[in-house]
Amino acid sequence: MHDYLRSGDVAPPWGGIDPQDTERAARLRSPDGTIPYVMLLVFIVAMYGVVQWTVPALRSARPALTLGLGAISVLLVERTMSGRRFRLSWPEGHALVAFFGAAALSSINALWPRMAVENTIDFGKTLVLYFLIVNVVSTRARLRGLMWTMALAGVLPARGTINNYLIGNVLEGDRAAWVGKFSGPNEVAFELVILIPLAVALMGGARWWGRLLLCGALAVYLPAIFFTYSRSGLLGLGAMAVVGVLRLRSHVMRALAVVGIVAAVAIGMQFWERDEGFEGLENDTTFNQRLTSIQIGFAMLQARPAFGIGLGCSSIGYRSFSSDPFSTGKEVMIHNTIVQALAETGLVGFSLLLGATLVVMVRMHRVRALVGFVDPELRAYANAVELAVIAFAVAGLANGFVTATAPYLLIALGSATWGVVVSERQGETA
Repeated sequence: MHDYLRSGDVAPPWGGIDPQDTERAARLRSPDGTIPYVMLLVFIVAMYGVVQWTVPALRSARPALTLGLGAISVLLVERTMSGRRFRLSWPEGHALVAFFGAAALSSINALWPRMAVENTIDFGKTLVLYFLIVNVVSTRARLRGLMWTMALAGVLPARGTINNYLIGNVLEGDRAAWVGKFSGPNEVAFELVILIPLAVALMGGARWWGRLLLCGALAVYLPAIFFTYSRSGLLGLGAMAVVGVLRLRSHVMRALAVVGIVAAVAIGMQFWERDEGFEGLENDTTFNQRLTSIQIGFAMLQARPAFGIGLGCSSIGYRSFSSDPFSTGKEVMIHNTIVQALAETGLVGFSLLLGATLVVMVRMHRVRALVGFVDPELRAYANAVELAVIAFAVAGLANGFVTATAPYLLIALGSATWGVVVSERQGETA
């Protein structure tokens, strides 16, 4: 943990950096990792902007991957020259590395080894992103800057989704999405939902123009989420909103928030255009297909309990394990993150992923308890990460997000937040 005491304090202009930082923050300031940190922020923008799809001229260059590998390479050089050790947060970081190992082992006996290997390699790239974040996002200012970058970069897929809806470029008759990693409506909704608490948390310490930017981002997020007509996304958003409201200190604000949520639900249902809604689920083909996919997932686990059928292979295994009356003959993924993890990586992989997620939840709760109301900024950041994980847990009950980047990005944010709290307390003690 002591590495944080000598880490940099750099953030983009929109991060709301106050030139009159406290003496404590000044003691933590150092130029270490500045270049990798800036490259990380650019990588985040490229990832949310899926520039390899939106800028065809850059497709062959694979800018997001190039930036990520470039950042980690520069960090390696810096740490080698300085003689400082790398940090892998215990225990969640070690659990993710072990999860990568479990995914690799599952590829040996996978239903489709090539697909399992490709998905494991993709997860390895996500692991590099986690490693980069916990090593360079080492101060409060850098954590703030990363959250600002994510909150503003999320406008890109949100705007693309809204634009596709308005021009009629939709899926399944009425559901909007975008391109690349945001080409699925459920994925778009989930990725945007977890950015909402980050944007709200940043408002507390932002200047008026920063709050205006964040309100603008939220004004784009919400219709984009609605136009995906993702039931899992709306469930995650609802759960996050309910928990967030219950944590408000003011009874008046709590009452107003409840009224707002009820009004939003009532108005939203009036404009719900997707054929499948939240009523008549017993006759809903999509809903019944999801239930069947969960049953099939348990059958996969029973067939290969230790390491599963291979990361990402549950979709091709659907027909192999199915006697599904709702089957359309197409490949269907398991629509439950818990069951997907069990089916694809077995009990070993699932236990590791669950452990890493629970550690982040517990630590964010501890941060809120440690700082109390003395440090509202860090309390807000910890609360935002915790609410985002809650949204992931609820949305994940109706969709499979094991191979998505967002869950591991949340774990990285949690690790970075915890590291900042520990480093600042060490600085105060010193």
